[in-house]
Amino acid sequence: MVAGALSHVAGDASGGYLALRDATHGLPDWLWSDLTFVGFGLTAAILVPLLRDRSMRFVAVSLWSFLFTTLAVQIVKRSLVTPRPLTLLPDLAPIGAHLFWGSMPSGHAATALAFATAYVLVRSRSWRSVAVVMLVSAVVAFSRIAVGAHFIGDVLVGAGIGIAATALGFVVERRVDLARRLVTPYGQIAIAAIQLVTGALMLWRPLGYPLALPLQWLLGIVAVGAGLYRLWELRTPAPRIGGVAP
Repeated sequence: MVAGALSHVAGDASGGYLALRDATHGLPDWLWSDLTFVGFGLTAAILVPLLRDRSMRFVAVSLWSFLFTTLAVQIVKRSLVTPRPLTLLPDLAPIGAHLFWGSMPSGHAATALAFATAYVLVRSRSWRSVAVVMLVSAVVAFSRIAVGAHFIGDVLVGAGIGIAATALGFVVERRVDLARRLVTPYGQIAIAAIQLVTGALMLWRPLGYPLALPLQWLLGIVAVGAGLYRLWELRTPAPRIGGVAP
């Protein structure tokens, strides 16, 4: 996070940034669009409940994490109001949405690292899973540079915010124990409602990345289907064994 702040102060619109972005041109634009799409908070809200989590601990930590991450990112963005790469580099050819202000920090990087940190703290069972999750989250964060939406410093600061916010969320969850409420029928109904709403938004709301539309529609359909299935499971009576409900 400190490195990102120093990079921002020193001025990110440099040859180093352009060289780094030029190096991404070897991969297709649709791939960078899909990767950056994964960093949306809306996407994270869809993916988290899809992971099998009977204890709801991962979902609970993620909810606290996204709450603190969103608050921190928005406070910094509205306090600094820094220019995006396209503002300082008019000849830049961004992939997807043309954004001009609110560069510091990267909300996508914060979300990606928040998701990864929550996974590591709650669900990781081996160094391999940790390595894979952290690598994917780092690539998603880096995609914000590839699409021309953020400078290097923005991404580093966003990643730091995501990690710190999740650590705070982990501590808060140990005290509050939101997971205990999420496993109840009412908690499951609330999660199903989140899945249905996020799925509907994904299917209806343009998010600025036309090349990622197939992924957007897929996520929307999966979220709606998962929400309906969760509600159906609540209505299905438990199977009886020998005439007695388990």
